[in-house]
Amino acid sequence: MKKITGGFLISVLLLAMTGCTASRVYDYNLDDYVKVGEYEGLPYTAFEVEVTDEEIQDEVEKVLQKYSTQTERTEGTIREGDFVNILYELEVSGDKVDGASSQDYTIQVGKGQILEDIDKALVGKKTGDVFDVETTFPEDYELSSELAGKDALFTITVNKLYDVTFPEFNDAFVSEYLGFDNVDAYMEDLKNNLYEDKLETARYNAGEEIWNQVLENSEVIKYPEKEVNEKQASLTENFKVLCEQYGTTFEDALESILKTDKASFNAEMKSSAESAVKEEMILYSIARENDLEMTSQEQKEYLQDVLDENEMTEKEFKEKYSTSIQEYAEESGIMTSLLYERVFDFLVDHGVPK
Repeated sequence: MKKITGGFLISVLLLAMTGCTASRVYDYNLDDYVKVGEYEGLPYTAFEVEVTDEEIQDEVEKVLQKYSTQTERTEGTIREGDFVNILYELEVSGDKVDGASSQDYTIQVGKGQILEDIDKALVGKKTGDVFDVETTFPEDYELSSELAGKDALFTITVNKLYDVTFPEFNDAFVSEYLGFDNVDAYMEDLKNNLYEDKLETARYNAGEEIWNQVLENSEVIKYPEKEVNEKQASLTENFKVLCEQYGTTFEDALESILKTDKASFNAEMKSSAESAVKEEMILYSIARENDLEMTSQEQKEYLQDVLDENEMTEKEFKEKYSTSIQEYAEESGIMTSLLYERVFDFLVDHGVPK
């Protein structure tokens, strides 16, 4: 099982604090509420996992970049491979997108860390330049489904330009900074970790493919009102918080953004809540039938592993995030996420590759 990194801890914690639905343990017999369809022996797309030399080199470059030194360059133009700090503003369909800007966004030009049209347009520019880039978001834009496929206008300001000096990648470097005896030992460990990460992702995707079949083949007998109401209230509250963050009221957002009324919105939230509750009931049903739930001791050990991985004590965690890690786990749904991983692994182990 992969450890949860500090960055993931922070992002999930912030979601929890802004109304993300807490995990729910359905501590009663679910047979009266859901009829789970067949979940063993279901087909999934066969997969093969390999780690390429290019992927390994990309990781090495990230490490070298972490230990690199940057010197601001005040003269000259941007070349491919240079590091630049930019500010950008975004307009979509003529409307400025609030919050779509950054005062401190540093990228390496030509490395695909930003939209390709912007990447290309930066070459030849110099510090202080301000310019527009017209582009179109990819249809499969992962960072925002709302922006996918839309035409956009970026106004880019080049804040700073850097010369970067990288350390030499040798035995002395990996010994001093990475804790390995030599480059060969580090490269072997890196390749193994990349393989395990890719294998875990491939297995999860296969499990999700089977999971969708299980959902389709399962039926809800009746919904538990308490869980549905709580889930609906949480989804609604989360939307209201987002409205507040973007400087609009709930009522204005319904009318101008969603173009709907309160009754229709409530109906949509209830439908979403029921879908989520259906999934959770199926999840817990399969987990209990196959003894996949985490015991209290396993949960405690896992949370301690999270703290150890992030070099924190329980006291330090509470001081930093104003909540205990146990409360955080309950509110953020981490244990439910881990349960999904366990169930997905079970589905793949008992599935049929095609």
